[in-house]
Amino acid sequence: MFTHTARDDSRILYQNVIKNADLSIKDRVVPWGVFTEPQLGRVGLSEREARQAGFKLKVGKYDAHKVAKARAIGETRGLIKVIADADTDRILGASVLMADGAELVHEFVTAVQLGARYTDLQDMIHIHPTLAEGLNNALGGVHYEEGLE
Repeated sequence: MFTHTARDDSRILYQNVIKNADLSIKDRVVPWGVFTEPQLGRVGLSEREARQAGFKLKVGKYDAHKVAKARAIGETRGLIKVIADADTDRILGASVLMADGAELVHEFVTAVQLGARYTDLQDMIHIHPTLAEGLNNALGGVHYEEGLE
């Protein structure tokens, strides 16, 4: 399940041993996917993990059935969820449970890796109709939330 993590381990080991680099796996962003129907792609903290770590949160959710492309291909099950730090607006994590969720989550992998704020991404133009525009819609719906769901 984590072949991609092992591959990155080998990249770091090669760079450190052969190229004399000083790379580490500390604070590495590791996404994961579950290839069910629909697929689940995840990166970063879940809402529960973020709350347990003491963050105040802004959460964005968007139902897959609202995504035009999902309706067009008959794959309307699922949800997109984005977790952001309420104080900094930085994206802490995201889950994409929908058709191609393991592919779509990579937009959030980049955001978490770069420390991007959800506000940096929410106004980006996504091609219509694509499944990825649902990610943009989830970002547009981010709002402050108290407590666990």
